[in-house]
Amino acid sequence: MSDAASESVQTADTPRETPNLPVELLYSIFELAGATGGVKVALKLSMVSRAVRDLLRPIAFSVFTQVDGSPSFPDFRLGARHDRFSSDEEYMESLCTHARHLLIDGGYDGQKTMNPICRCENVTDLWIFHLLYATSAFLPALERLKNLKRLCGNLDRFQEVDFEKWQVFERLEYIGACDFLCHDWKSRWTCIASMPNLTHLMINSSSSPSTGLVRTLLLNCPTLKVILVERSGPGCSDWLRLERVEDARLVLVETSVHCQKDWANGAEGKLDIWAFADLVSFARSRKLFIDNTQRWIHRPLSWIEHLNDDGKEWFSTLHYVSYFILALDSGNAGLQMSAIDINDAVPMRTILPPELQFLIFEHAASMGTPKDKVNFMQVSRAVHDLIKPALYRIFKQVSKSRSFPKFDDDVSGASSPNRQSLAALGPYARHLIMAGPRSAARISQLISSCPNTENLAIWSSSPFSQILPSLEGLDGLKKLSADFSSIPSTEFTTSKVLNGLTHLDVIGFPGDGFSWDEWSVLTHMPYLTNIMINDPIDTSIVENLLRECPALRVLILLDDSAGKWAGIGTDIKDARLVLLDITRLRVLEDWVNGAEGKLDTWAFAGLVAFARQQSFFRNNSQQWVSRPFPWNNLLNEDGKRWFSTLGYMEPANSTRPVFQERADEVIPLLEVDTADQE
Repeated sequence: MSDAASESVQTADTPRETPNLPVELLYSIFELAGATGGVKVALKLSMVSRAVRDLLRPIAFSVFTQVDGSPSFPDFRLGARHDRFSSDEEYMESLCTHARHLLIDGGYDGQKTMNPICRCENVTDLWIFHLLYATSAFLPALERLKNLKRLCGNLDRFQEVDFEKWQVFERLEYIGACDFLCHDWKSRWTCIASMPNLTHLMINSSSSPSTGLVRTLLLNCPTLKVILVERSGPGCSDWLRLERVEDARLVLVETSVHCQKDWANGAEGKLDIWAFADLVSFARSRKLFIDNTQRWIHRPLSWIEHLNDDGKEWFSTLHYVSYFILALDSGNAGLQMSAIDINDAVPMRTILPPELQFLIFEHAASMGTPKDKVNFMQVSRAVHDLIKPALYRIFKQVSKSRSFPKFDDDVSGASSPNRQSLAALGPYARHLIMAGPRSAARISQLISSCPNTENLAIWSSSPFSQILPSLEGLDGLKKLSADFSSIPSTEFTTSKVLNGLTHLDVIGFPGDGFSWDEWSVLTHMPYLTNIMINDPIDTSIVENLLRECPALRVLILLDDSAGKWAGIGTDIKDARLVLLDITRLRVLEDWVNGAEGKLDTWAFAGLVAFARQQSFFRNNSQQWVSRPFPWNNLLNEDGKRWFSTLGYMEPANSTRPVFQERADEVIPLLEVDTADQE
């Protein structure tokens, strides 16, 4: 079959490409989508899988609205089910544990108001409407809310002794007091002013609070950041007197936004009245308005029209995005607010959670080139520190023009700045290759500076016997490629680091290479699973290695010129033996592919051995194979089905890993390279 036809068959049989992202990144994306999309989006996403449902359930049911006579969420009536539980009681109890924001309007029925409070013990934000007949009987239920930080409602029925007796008031940071200006108000406001953690106070009343009360609160409440006075329309002259209080912490807001809608926006991470007041207070304290005198501010506010040049510059740093702001608050259709913290004055949310940002950068860096990684590191110091280990994970010390990182070959100067750089970067290295003319001393220095190396290739004419002592500090070394002809074969059993190897690439072997007495030492290496042999040996040695090595999974014989092995191995039926012609293979690129998690010779041979062991080839007899390898042309139907599960579908020049290790198979499945699809 022609190459063009082969490529056509391969393309036709290749599955459609699907995303392959780390599980943590996928979950973070679902979590972000659920958090920003609201309850309906979270519930729809929960249908993707059981794992996603369990992930999003705390988000989907974090906001409870229990309103008498109106649609409530969740709806606990019989038959109104959002999930599957063995009973309605179990269903209710399970969902209530997720509630963090609770709005209750039980009408004038105290029991309807009390029940949700008793069930939702993890609530941090509580707004109670129509608490007209509420008494101190509510306080034991509130006391159980150990995480409660925000409380809004008609607090008129709570007595002075209640504020002093119950610890729930000591924990509160936000208080929204509706119609709290009736009889005996002074002593109770004094109690509120003494609350140790109170930072935000909202007064929403049908009549204006006095300027004296507001000044007293600002003076006597040391932790207070914002006092918000809210009215729903133009008031009498009493309201205008509050403009005399020149304190940036006082925010006077006239709003047309419905209070329940506004509460729901805040619960979903959008802009609510609290965050709006924070922004106004911060802007006024920094003189960012054109007119910074105290005055009533109408909401929605056309920000750009009221800010000076410094204010507009500050405003532009907020990175407005649509789903973080109530549309009514956008004075400019092109600007939408994200929630970020400006010097602790605007406690709002970032566009993406830091964990998700780092996962994305980490994943992108793992796929990119060193140049890509360097570009990512310029984003911020945090990203720099995150990407740095990925950038220096692979040390490629070959020719001066192709080496990375670049170090000075002169090792004589102890104060050499490049040598200090090697000492600083060496611990990041996990994969180290050295090729070309290098002294044993230089190679040993590089190895000693990289104590965490797991994969090492020494392609140099320097005697390995002079380099071996530097390997003894590599406790995690698993893969080694080198010419071992300069050491006695007994070193493979006496050297701790050599005896712990799992992958051994033999470029040269002790002795003449044709004595089983020399090769037999490999049978005493308990962890050795993969052997690669570059020079011809007797068939009997190959058979003995396959029979005697206790953990051996794959034995690879490499041929880089026609007839080098003179037919050795073709009559051995053991599926673990792979005869590979590497005439067309770029060996340095192949090693780097393996270090980057792509398909290298080790993984390719593992695939061939497994496919032959399972009789997945049309012809499963032992024969020489080469790369690129026309998989679909050589596999039978069972083999093609197996092959399709591997996700063998990489586009040209892709670096995305598509294979994952499978416990039921004898090989690690890694990414395939583009050439193998031809």
